[in-house]
Amino acid sequence: MPAMPIETRTDTVVVADGSFAAHVALPERGEGPGILLLQEIFGVAPYIIAVAERLAAMGYVVVAPGAHPGIIFSRQELPALRVDLFLDGEEEDEAGIMDNLAEAAETARRRGWALVICHPRPETLAALQTMLPRLTDYGLRFVTVPALFAALDASDPAPPPPRRTGPH
Repeated sequence: MPAMPIETRTDTVVVADGSFAAHVALPERGEGPGILLLQEIFGVAPYIIAVAERLAAMGYVVVAPGAHPGIIFSRQELPALRVDLFLDGEEEDEAGIMDNLAEAAETARRRGWALVICHPRPETLAALQTMLPRLTDYGLRFVTVPALFAALDASDPAPPPPRRTGPH
């Protein structure tokens, strides 16, 4: 089946406590069955837009709302943080993950905190099991994101952009 021409736009969706942007992809005829395309951790990034456009070319009306955490947090008057490091990209082995943990520890020592994320993969869990006691011995504490938010002073400047986000 040949792809249909599509139309794309960004709409602003107004809700009771604010608004957010939504990527809209329409088939040529401007109507059709609807799909609500939810984003992943990276927001309405090029991949989500490409999926929306492919679905619209098949005849669907697609809306991908941009519920970015920064928007949610600002509405709740909470700070937004950026991830400093992604511990375990798809090609990382246990040694690489341990190196990434050491890099995160250096960021935490220098700045006073670091925000890292990871998958619950066997290599990641093994590296964490090995490194967490060592890092705790160096005076580093591991806390949840809400605990980190609570500990940070609201007047702190925004953290610098992440140095490495891992392959994706």
